[in-house]
Amino acid sequence: MDTMIRDVRYAFRMMARSPGFTMVATLSLALGIGANTTIYSWIKSILLRPLPGVVDVDRLLMMGEKSRSGTFTSTSYPDFADFRRGIAAKADLVAYEMETVGLNSGDRTDRLWAEAVSANYFDVLGTRPVLGRGFLPEEDLRPDGAPVVVLSHHLWADRFNSDPQIVGRILTLNSHPFTVVGVAPEEFHGSFVGLSTDLWVPVMMQTQLFSRQDWLNQRGRHFLLMFVRPKAGVSVKQAEDALSAIGNELARLYPSTNAGRSLSLVPIWKAPFGATSIFRPVLLVLVLVVGVVLLIACANVANLLLARSLGRRKEIAVRLSLGANRFRLMRQLLTESVLLALLGGSAGLLVVQWGTRLLQTFIPPANLPIHTTFETDANVLLFALGISVVTGLIFGLTPALQASNPNLVATLKDETVRLGGAPGHSRVRSTLVVGQVALSLVLLIAAALFVEALDKAKDIDPGFDPGHMLTAAFDLQPSNYSTERGRAFEKELLERARSIPGVESASYVHRLPLGFTGVNSRSVTIDGYVPKPNEEVVIDVEWVGPGYFHAMRTPLLSGRDFEASDETAAQRYVIVNEAMARRYWPGRDPLGTNIRVGDTDCRVIGVARTGKYRSLSEDPLPFMFLPLCQFYRPDTILVVRGAGDPAAYISTIRALVRAMDPGVALFDVVRLSDHMNVPLFPSENRGRPSCFQVLSSSTAALKSLLPADRGKGELSSFLGVPSRA
Repeated sequence: MDTMIRDVRYAFRMMARSPGFTMVATLSLALGIGANTTIYSWIKSILLRPLPGVVDVDRLLMMGEKSRSGTFTSTSYPDFADFRRGIAAKADLVAYEMETVGLNSGDRTDRLWAEAVSANYFDVLGTRPVLGRGFLPEEDLRPDGAPVVVLSHHLWADRFNSDPQIVGRILTLNSHPFTVVGVAPEEFHGSFVGLSTDLWVPVMMQTQLFSRQDWLNQRGRHFLLMFVRPKAGVSVKQAEDALSAIGNELARLYPSTNAGRSLSLVPIWKAPFGATSIFRPVLLVLVLVVGVVLLIACANVANLLLARSLGRRKEIAVRLSLGANRFRLMRQLLTESVLLALLGGSAGLLVVQWGTRLLQTFIPPANLPIHTTFETDANVLLFALGISVVTGLIFGLTPALQASNPNLVATLKDETVRLGGAPGHSRVRSTLVVGQVALSLVLLIAAALFVEALDKAKDIDPGFDPGHMLTAAFDLQPSNYSTERGRAFEKELLERARSIPGVESASYVHRLPLGFTGVNSRSVTIDGYVPKPNEEVVIDVEWVGPGYFHAMRTPLLSGRDFEASDETAAQRYVIVNEAMARRYWPGRDPLGTNIRVGDTDCRVIGVARTGKYRSLSEDPLPFMFLPLCQFYRPDTILVVRGAGDPAAYISTIRALVRAMDPGVALFDVVRLSDHMNVPLFPSENRGRPSCFQVLSSSTAALKSLLPADRGKGELSSFLGVPSRA
């Protein structure tokens, strides 16, 4: 211990004698260590600890069901009830979904995000409310029989000033009274990674709260997601096999709704939606990038140490001649390297604080309650400490080996070895310089290609014109609008918006294309088309208002746009895109033909040009549009096209809505051009944008620097680079 203390003191003296060297090395290491620690904090928050506040989250799994086409689907309540009964001896099942609700208070309505959950939700997750209780088993028995609510900690603190008497208070949600029975702990934010839930209600209240028509008894109505927690002594494979057996039995009993469905259990960090699916591909790339940055920093500091060792060669030769062994000298030199790395790691914590805030600014705006927590906690500090020590050993080992083996006779006689040091020094330094230049070149090429690809991605035609467009979302459900009142409100608002001076056109859309929330899909039966064996005809669908294609400047190749008069028509209408027309009506004109969307017969009245719906890099997908005037939706987005800057219409539109109903709030009022930043962000469940494919080019650049028999395939596999453009 005394020897170690002496080594540390000597190392500090040596660093103090060379402040310039110490500062340059510290800054280099701070950047490399800080960048790696920043990415680790993201990995910890998103992948290693995806649901804070949940007990033993590694044993909590997500049950995923897939259709014949391999797409992820949700579950109906009757199926959930059968799964829960059948697996009760081996695992606990939890059902949940997320919806928006309105907290009514006087003439004010606050839009909140709520989860409808099964009554065992908090018990299975192991989350204990800080006030009151969770839900009781009897609150899972009768539809609309349990008007109770558990508040999130942030809603309790922000909206109710942390009122300790909140339990028992009556709140009005979507114009219905609910009794507060508990407050969730502060660290718990709900079931969706990266999103923050405001409150929880029993799933039995979904008919009353969400104005649904008895979804609890419809086996074909899929709206629930499920968590599975195997019981003690039950493996994941055993639970999965038991659930698969139940699923097979349900497919036999109910072939019309359950045939062709398969299921699997996946960890939370592998969930096919939420922050994990959005950030997984990004984090993989960033891990590689910051790793290369750290290697460059190590090579840089190692080169500095080698150069510095030339000035200390006589000191080292004297110590060796006086009896010091080489191991003792190497330990002293490595102590100096590790202390230098620890100093760089300490400075790197400042980079972590700055980097976490910087990375969050790259998250594009979305109509979701996004919540990301990247704290510099004990685990992050331990990681920073560990990577600092390892880094110190990595960049310090080679210089220590070189410096501790000088030419004693020549050095003690003050003979000049030759400029640049001994031959061994020169070879090592040359190798480090070449490595630095090569890695830096790869990063520069990748950065240049990435910027170029981003620029080209912005030029991809999405199938509509986002310029001069303003979008404003609203939801009539929290204000308890009936279908008739809702239709009248939307019709009047559209007429008033079109009458604003300077507005060229306006319409509605249920969800904007290329968003984080994805798109809906429906099973379709097409007259004259015979599906192949085991083929499931499922088409993505969007609900739009009259004049939508004119407002979005999406060309109609044939037929007509939706019109306001379609509302009173007995016939239901649909517009399909060109890809769908070619796929299901090859060589024929689809206009006037009938298709069955779910349980509704619709007639094709138009064919629109194929656009981009899920991602900018997607292949042409079959898609169809249904008219909102015939298929009412309380939550819609007003799209307005005008001359000049669309932001000029914001105050006018807000005033229109306020005049019509002060209780209806607008949210996510943004330019459509700003929304186009969303598809530039990679996401596994939406596909990767073309800018993400630049990694193929940078990977090839890196391979070109490797020997011919190395590096083939591993990098592409690790990055998940698509094999096709």
